Amino acid sequence: MDFGLHQVAIRAVARDRSMALRIFRNSLGLKAMWAIGALVLLIATATLLRHETDVRLAATSSAVSLVLRSYMRRCAASCRAWNASAGTASW
Repeated sequence: MDFGLHQVAIRAVARDRSMALRIFRNSLGLKAMWAIGALVLLIATATLLRHETDVRLAATSSAVSLVLRSYMRRCAASCRAWNASAGTASW
């Protein structure tokens, strides 16, 4: 659910460290739009295709897990880019 945003953000932060917080916020906002859309589509599809509660719960929990993992990777990559650009300073 990244579509190359991860690499672009890392390069941008490495080039201009002062833009790190803005890039981080923008990338999280873009990811949120994709995540909400994907979750809505997945829940709708699971509901239309299968009426069993267990199947819908499994599909929904898998989607939520993927979204959370994507956000965790985004945060970790931003921290690595920040640290690589200027030592161990924190935001």
